[in-house]
Amino acid sequence: MCVTVIVLLLIVDVGRAGLVSAAAGMALVPAVLVVHVYAEGALAAAFDDVILYPAAQYAGIQSVPFGRGALVYDLSLVGFFPMVFLLTGVALKLRGGALWRDPRFRVSLALALVGLLGSYPRPDRIHISFTVALACPLFALAAAQIRGVARIAGGAVLVGVGLMGVIGAMATAVVVSRLPVVVTARGPVRPSPNLVADELATLVREIDKVPPGQAVFFYPYDPLLPYLTGRRHAAAVDVMIPGFTIAKHFRGTCVQLAAAVPWVVIDRQLSDPTVLRKIYPAMRDPNPPEKREFEAVLRGTFDEVVYTSGRYELRRRSREGLGVSCERI
Repeated sequence: MCVTVIVLLLIVDVGRAGLVSAAAGMALVPAVLVVHVYAEGALAAAFDDVILYPAAQYAGIQSVPFGRGALVYDLSLVGFFPMVFLLTGVALKLRGGALWRDPRFRVSLALALVGLLGSYPRPDRIHISFTVALACPLFALAAAQIRGVARIAGGAVLVGVGLMGVIGAMATAVVVSRLPVVVTARGPVRPSPNLVADELATLVREIDKVPPGQAVFFYPYDPLLPYLTGRRHAAAVDVMIPGFTIAKHFRGTCVQLAAAVPWVVIDRQLSDPTVLRKIYPAMRDPNPPEKREFEAVLRGTFDEVVYTSGRYELRRRSREGLGVSCERI
């Protein structure tokens, strides 16, 4: 996005002052972050973890069909990019070179392309929603080039699809307003329908009984639970998904748990290979050896089941100094 904006500023010739101010604005926050990480002596590790590691691990499990997870109410969302580019093609057919020579059009086209590409490698309904706004300027410019009956027909289609989205948003608001409230350390929340509120409420109450200051390990992928329960997550990573998390990190986390971590919360749904396959259809192996060995260590080390439900387990290490063997991971 930033590189595209710089290129566009060069194309439209905003002058040296405009180019310098835009570049400085985009560089300011990243520069401050880099300086902070450097001051902490972690620049090399940050580069490995933030740049190299996701580049090598993230895309491999994320691929899904465009618009995956969309309901009928989401047609205005997942259909917006195709509709905008179709409309742009019609506008170019009608106006030809005159439209292409308009700097606003080239800028808007570039931003729409950035938005489309930015939804990948996982262009599902949620990730499309993050970037679809970048196509709105192109839609406005292209729609303005169409006249007569075509504009009326296009407007009717857009309004109809948009109304479906509004109805979906209203229906979602009604559903959410009727969900049961769960009281947490951070205040009341309404769990999404895929969570059983009673299970979550009981889990929160059981974690509340854990003595203050004792760390809890949340496995495999529940980054909101440490926040909602007001507990410290007892590991360096909070995402342990096969294909993304490598054996080295499973083993390193096991070693961290060996340092007298007394509690673990296991989300059985998100560790179920069948569920993982549904969420990540491109995942080659949802239950690799390192995952199986790590989970065996978890259940063997945290041997006392304090609470269990259809989704969650809260386990405690029953004896201090209980040995943890991580060599097989």
